[in-house]
Amino acid sequence: MCAAGTGSFVEEQTAKLDCPLSEYSARTEGVKAPVSSDRCTVFMERDINYFFAKGFEKNEILASVLHSVRDNYLTKVASIGKIGDQVLFQGATARNKALVAAFEQKLNKPIHVSKYCHLTGALGVALLAKKEAENNTIAQSDFRGFDLYKQKIPIRQEVCKLCTNHCKITIADVGGKPQAYGFLCGRDYETQKRVQQKDKYDLFALRKTVSTPVLGPKSPKNRLTIGIPDGLHMTQDLFFWQMFFADLGVKVKTSTHLKDPVQQGKKIANAEFCAPVVALHGHVKYLLEKTDYVFLPFYFEDRAREKNTRRQHCYYTQGSVAKNISRTKRSFRRKIYAA
Repeated sequence: MCAAGTGSFVEEQTAKLDCPLSEYSARTEGVKAPVSSDRCTVFMERDINYFFAKGFEKNEILASVLHSVRDNYLTKVASIGKIGDQVLFQGATARNKALVAAFEQKLNKPIHVSKYCHLTGALGVALLAKKEAENNTIAQSDFRGFDLYKQKIPIRQEVCKLCTNHCKITIADVGGKPQAYGFLCGRDYETQKRVQQKDKYDLFALRKTVSTPVLGPKSPKNRLTIGIPDGLHMTQDLFFWQMFFADLGVKVKTSTHLKDPVQQGKKIANAEFCAPVVALHGHVKYLLEKTDYVFLPFYFEDRAREKNTRRQHCYYTQGSVAKNISRTKRSFRRKIYAA
């Protein structure tokens, strides 16, 4: 899911617009909002600067942020046509009445919000833990007691550097024992290595096992080598393009095994982009040094699976070819092939 459809984006904008979260709802209820982009945080922030230049009031811009978050979620995560008549909104963002109203306006349906909406996740975990304890009579509880909130618990943050995820973790010292959370791999704080989750359903790994054998060995008919970046929109169709060029008798090299595309991309991007776009710069840079040409086609939109809908790619995806041509070394420019 894009960062533009999360509560963290709302929180970031409150800081930039000098509006405490506790005041957000009251300042935006009933306020007419200008239309801003729902595609990417970069474009939303661009629109915010544009609105300021056009003389819109701060509360109107705050309201536009909520509409963008709503539209981003309904476009990229949910499907409006499959949403039923009974809608429940949970999570801390549901405490923002103006955001709830924005969803109701779009869906034209009432939305139910519990007064404990910000605690539903914690309550669910507690119920699961209780059920597990009941099924296992020898399980020992780690419950620290109801008076734990009265204690002074130091909290600090670290960045885990055991793998390229670089997770931002939070550590709470409870009774002298660290309790940490924020690891994408799910490891404990004491475990000083990345944990491989055996029960994790890895769709990318499954896809490779299905698609790779289909390629088979090919004998190139010429000496040219085409580079295909394994990044952004190209990742989805990587095997298709491999098969396409293999059938033409052209040798193909991908950037699948590049371990630090983001770090490589930062060296040449020269601008603030989201991580996937920066990574694409790294993939292209890697292939330019190892192949004769880099294949980077324009992608504008996908075939719609539903009637009367359009599924367009991010604007940065559409312009990725031009950006990579302009931001790579002059001697490499001739090697990028756009279709």
